[in-house]
Amino acid sequence: MAFPEPIIDHTGPMTRSCLDNAILLKSIAGRDNLDDRCAVSPLPSEFPDYPRTLFAMKDADMSLKGFKIGMVKEGFEICQKKNGASNDPRVGVKVQEAAEKWRELGAVVEDVSISMHDLGATLWVCIESRMGSLPVLCGGMSGRSGYKMTELTKKKKHNIRTEEGCDNTPQV
Repeated sequence: MAFPEPIIDHTGPMTRSCLDNAILLKSIAGRDNLDDRCAVSPLPSEFPDYPRTLFAMKDADMSLKGFKIGMVKEGFEICQKKNGASNDPRVGVKVQEAAEKWRELGAVVEDVSISMHDLGATLWVCIESRMGSLPVLCGGMSGRSGYKMTELTKKKKHNIRTEEGCDNTPQV
């Protein structure tokens, strides 16, 4: 089941190249007057022209000397040890390839350990999705001031107030 919490909806720009990312960022950056989370953001016209900036940097010195980049080792271990893990091992390979390029450009790239990283998904479900979704499932608003998922709320709000509806609430 997808959780009906409207603030849990963002994965960030994911593209195959820097140019694709620049084009995407140019189209999504700034206030859109629909999403209340960006109400205080500048207008799209006030953001840089990311593709033009990227082309201007093409021949610039791209040294990463002085940059330190940490690679969370548990993230890569999850890819390798769990069958059906949410992390695609091919993504891990691409990140490692990028890390090698960062090293070639002068960055210090080191493995870092976050011992509770493996618990991230479980903690997220317990804290954010379960607690954030409950008011929406009950027909209320949660996390956002101007957006309500009316069709999903209509289907869920009456059921949640019954024993059967409560039993069908997503469990951790």
